[in-house]
Amino acid sequence: MFVYFYLTIAAYYILKTVRNAYFVDRLGADSIPWVKIAIALLTGVFVYGYSRIARKVVLRNLINGSLFFLVAVLMLFWWVFDYQARCIPFLFFMWITLFNSITVTQFWTFTSDLFDAWEAKRVFGLVGTGGLLGGMSGSYIASNFAAIISTRNLLLVASGIVLLCVLIVTYLWQVELTGKRSKSQQQEPHANGEDSLKRITESTFELIGKSRYLFYLMLLVGVTKFATELTEWQLNKMAEIHVTTGLDGLTEFFGAVFGGVNTVALIVQIFGTSFFLRKCGGANTLLFLPGGLLIGSLLLFFFPAIWSITVLKILDGSLRYSIYQSAKEYVYLPVNRYVRYKIKPFIDMFIYQFAKGLGGLFVLVINGYIFVRIENVFPGEQTKVLIVSVVVFAALIAWFVTIHLLRREYPNAVRNFLQMQSGGEDTIENGAIASRLRELRSAVESSSLPKPAIREAIEHEIKEYRDVIRARHLKPGEGPLTEALKEKVLSIFNLLSFIYKRNDMVNICHYYLTGDEYVRAHAMEMLELTVDIGLRRKIISILDGKHAIAHIAREAAEALG
Repeated sequence: MFVYFYLTIAAYYILKTVRNAYFVDRLGADSIPWVKIAIALLTGVFVYGYSRIARKVVLRNLINGSLFFLVAVLMLFWWVFDYQARCIPFLFFMWITLFNSITVTQFWTFTSDLFDAWEAKRVFGLVGTGGLLGGMSGSYIASNFAAIISTRNLLLVASGIVLLCVLIVTYLWQVELTGKRSKSQQQEPHANGEDSLKRITESTFELIGKSRYLFYLMLLVGVTKFATELTEWQLNKMAEIHVTTGLDGLTEFFGAVFGGVNTVALIVQIFGTSFFLRKCGGANTLLFLPGGLLIGSLLLFFFPAIWSITVLKILDGSLRYSIYQSAKEYVYLPVNRYVRYKIKPFIDMFIYQFAKGLGGLFVLVINGYIFVRIENVFPGEQTKVLIVSVVVFAALIAWFVTIHLLRREYPNAVRNFLQMQSGGEDTIENGAIASRLRELRSAVESSSLPKPAIREAIEHEIKEYRDVIRARHLKPGEGPLTEALKEKVLSIFNLLSFIYKRNDMVNICHYYLTGDEYVRAHAMEMLELTVDIGLRRKIISILDGKHAIAHIAREAAEALG
C-alpha cells in the first residue's frame, strides 16, 4: 500500500505540474478561476455518476477499470496536446482535478478494506509518507525531464506509473483479501452507496443544522480551501509574470515548487506531525497552517517576487499535506462513523469544490472590477496579486475564528460521542462502575483531603498499578485488565473526581473499563481535555491501551535485568 500510494501521488504530481504549465502557457493565469468555477458546478454530477457505478461493481474491478479509463483519456490528451484549440487546456485542467479525486478516493477506500482498525493505527502514518515521497518524486521528474523529453511526453510517463498501480491492486486483492468479505458488505452503505445525491445532501443538511461541531467542521474546510485557492492563483500569476522561458520553463518551475513542497512536507510528517498531535492535540495543531500562511502572505505582500511566492506555497503545501491533514482527520474522530459516512463526502467534496469556485469568483471580481479602477494609480499585473493578498488576510481572520470555535466545541463533541456509545448519561449513572465509584467516594469524602494530598494519593495509586503489572510479569499486549488493575483504575478516577468535574471522571472511567479499543481511545482523549498536563501524562502512561502495558512490561524486564 505504501508503494501503491507512492505511485498514485507521483503520477498525479507529474500531471499537476503539466496541467498548470500547459494552462498558464496557453490561456494565462487569469483564466484559471473560470475552470475552478466549472469544476465546482460539475462536482455534483461527477459524484452522482460515480456513486451509481460504485455500488454495482466489485471494488477491484472499479479501481482497475477506473485506472485503465484514466490512462485511455490521458492518451487522448497526449494525442491532441499540440492542437491550438482553447478548449483543450481547459478540459485537461478539469480532467486532472477529477483524476486526483478518483485515484485518491479509491486508494483510501481500498485501504479501509485491507486493514482493520488496530492495524490502521500502526500503518496509516507510514502509508501517508509514501504519498509525500510520491509527490516529491513526481514533481522532480516533471521538473528535470520536461526539457529532455518535452512536457507532452510526461503524460506517457504518468500513464505508465498508473498502470503499475493496476498490478499492485490485483496482487493485493488476490493475496491479502482472499477469503475476506469486504467491509462494504459488513457495514451499512456509506455515502457512495446511497440511492441519489439528493438523498445524501438532504440528510447532511439536517445533521449540520443540529450540530454546531459539524457546522464548524464545514466552515473549517471551506475557509481553508478558499484561502489556499487564492494562494494557488497567486503562484500561477507570479509564474506567468516572472517565468519567461516558455512551456518547458514553466513546467520546470512548477515541478521545482511542488517538489520543494513535498520534500518539506515529508520532513514535517516524519519529525513533526506525531509530536505536535501528541503534545498539542488535534484542534490546537490546526493553527499551524493558517499561521504559516500568514507569514508567507506577509512576505509576498511586502516583498512581491518569485522567491516570496515560492516560500508562501512551500509553507502552505508542506503544512497542509502533513500536520494539517492529520489534524483535520483527527478532529473528525468524535463524529459517529455512520454520521461520518454522510457528512464527510459532502464536506470534503462539495464544500471543498464550492470553496474553490468561490475563490475563483473572487479572483474574477478583482481582475474585472477592482483592478480596472485602480490600475491607473497602481499599474502592472503584479497589483492583482497584492489585491488578492488583502482578501487572503481577511480569510485568515475568518480561519482563526473558525478554529477557535471548533476548539471550544471539541470537548463537547468528544463527550457527546462517548455518551452515544452506551445510550446516554442515565445508563452510566445507574451502572455498576458508577455505583462502585460512589462507594469509594463516600469512604474518602469524610477525610476532606486537600488537593495536594489528593494528588499525592493519585500518584501512589499509579505506582501501585505499575507494581501489579510488574508482579504479574505481564507481556506486551496481554489481554484485558485483571480485577486488581480495575480496582486501581477505579481508585484513580475516584480521587480525580474530587479535583475535576465528577460526571466527566465517572464517564471516562466507565468508557475506559467497558469500551472497546476505539472507545477507550476517545476516553483517553477526554481525559487529556479535562485533566492538567502533570497528572494526565502520568495517568495516560499506564492506561493508554496496549502501548501502556507494553511500556510497563519493558520497565519490568529492565528491572529484572
